[in-house]
Amino acid sequence: MIKKIFAVILTAALVIGGACVSAFANSGYSLAEQAGVLKSLGVMQGDPDGNLRLNDTVTRAEYTKMITAMSAVRNAASSSLSVSPFSDVPYTHWAAPYVRLAVSNGYVSGYTDSTFRPQNNVTYAEAVTIALKLLGYTNDDFGAAWPYGQMGTAENLGLTKDITGGFDSPLSRGACVILLNNLLDTKLKGSSQKYAGVIDCEIKEGIILIATKNEDATVAEGKVFTTAGTFKISDNVSRDYIGARGDALVRNGDEIISFISSGNGRTEKMVVYSTLNDVVIGYEGGELTQVTVPAATTAYVGASVSNYAAAQQKLNMGSVVTFQKDLKGNIEYICVNEGATLQGPMIVSGGAWYSPYCDSLDGVTVIRSGVKASASELKINDVAYYTPELKMMFVYSNPKTGIYESASPNKDMPSSVTVSGVTYQIEGAAAFTALSSTGALKYGDSVTLLLGKDGKVAGAVAAGQTADSSVCGYIIGSGKKNFTDSNSNSYSSYYIELVTPDGLVNEYPTATNSSKYVNRVVKIDFKNGKATIKSAGSASGVSGIVDASAGKIGSSEIASDANILDVSSVSGGDISLYKKVYLKRLDGAKINNDSVLYYTKNSSGEINNLILLDVTGDLYSYGYVQKADKQFVRLARKIHF
Repeated sequence: MIKKIFAVILTAALVIGGACVSAFANSGYSLAEQAGVLKSLGVMQGDPDGNLRLNDTVTRAEYTKMITAMSAVRNAASSSLSVSPFSDVPYTHWAAPYVRLAVSNGYVSGYTDSTFRPQNNVTYAEAVTIALKLLGYTNDDFGAAWPYGQMGTAENLGLTKDITGGFDSPLSRGACVILLNNLLDTKLKGSSQKYAGVIDCEIKEGIILIATKNEDATVAEGKVFTTAGTFKISDNVSRDYIGARGDALVRNGDEIISFISSGNGRTEKMVVYSTLNDVVIGYEGGELTQVTVPAATTAYVGASVSNYAAAQQKLNMGSVVTFQKDLKGNIEYICVNEGATLQGPMIVSGGAWYSPYCDSLDGVTVIRSGVKASASELKINDVAYYTPELKMMFVYSNPKTGIYESASPNKDMPSSVTVSGVTYQIEGAAAFTALSSTGALKYGDSVTLLLGKDGKVAGAVAAGQTADSSVCGYIIGSGKKNFTDSNSNSYSSYYIELVTPDGLVNEYPTATNSSKYVNRVVKIDFKNGKATIKSAGSASGVSGIVDASAGKIGSSEIASDANILDVSSVSGGDISLYKKVYLKRLDGAKINNDSVLYYTKNSSGEINNLILLDVTGDLYSYGYVQKADKQFVRLARKIHF
């Protein structure tokens, strides 16, 4: 009979320290993850450097301390003993309090010679026998043939699951991790209660950590909403687990002190760029990608549950979506963070402008104007937003220049401003400060609004204080406007409308009538808040056949993010027409010197701004004329009706 039991024991499944072992029922977790559970309980802390040394053997003294920390009397160890529990464990020994407590509660015992032998390695059989005593078993349950009765009982209970070795083999710290995690999930003798309950804990299997306050403002600070209820969340639990399914160790019924993400699939996070029906388009690992989500997919949005069809309307630029996929890659559920963790706006400037949100830009993925970029490509007065969970920064370069006309409801507390006839909403303290009565910008000033991700004003500066103090572009209009200043005094000012190579229309005040510059490419500088105009100069040296795939016009290299503007005329009497185009649209076209009105090059010698004269025809409209007078016919000839 003894031989039969011995043979059964030797068929245990895995080797100690294997890559995939079991902590809670029916789950495969790594040894390091299981060690984290014991660390959260204060059972295993590691050396002064935090190393758990899972391959080291365990002494009887060390194991006794572990067992005591996992027992019902874990808080009763006294550090001030005056009596030695054993001859070889004097009261001054570091383990004396734990040895005495464990002996007095019947968990451990010494040898027949009245020694404890604290420095001896604990054997597999000794460790298992002590664990059984914690479960309520006594020597009467096993018979006289130690340790075969004990080891057979332990195997039947699942206590030795994933551990192999001879009975007298010294146990490693890693094997102790497995044994003690199995202990947590084992029922007490004659009870349906698992051992975790003895230490006021409960194992919650297969729950999803849905949201903290970061994901949903209705969740209280320091708590997490889950599929099993709302709990406090220990600092031991990484917030990276939000959105994941796994097993949790809950203490006192209200605090998750440890969590292990399930290995049955994978969790992926994406920063949303846009959505299109059942497709979510976004950035994952800094690369633009897309995921198709069936409409009926379960969706957790903050502390509520619905399906993807209902949740889609809450997905905006910068939202974070967590996809839980099974082993085949099918989506089981999604968790949606509506963008509450998208921090900003920040205005790019000199120095560590990003410091309120991250320590440095090292390792941060930068997406500038929809294109992956490096931190060195950011420009002064760009508008940035940061997602700490994914270490991604969305950056926008969308300045809008015009004349500051009014603020609503007033300049003391502006929530929106009107610049050159267009009203913009304000976001962020920088914009509020600059445009309010406490700022330097006044009604009638030429200002540059720095627009963020939603087209709202994230910042504002006086025109001419952006990254480029001089501006080049194509003038499409001029005139004179009446304004009211902050003191309610009326005044008038000349202005021009100028289109920059990126297709943006800006309005600038001028000291004099500038109608003679309409339909001309010019360079403007600023003096006393007014634009001064001069010719942009010669643009010779660029000509040849456009090769879009090679990024060239003749022998000239074109930057991948080049701004290209095609305009209709350089004659002041003609209607002003323009259109932003892309190099691919010009593929195969022949560009002559006379067709190039203006260009600039970046630090790599590539053309990054280009204004062309009547190359594409894209700026024209076509139609049937049924009736016209002479003036209309003259205009129609120009715009190809």
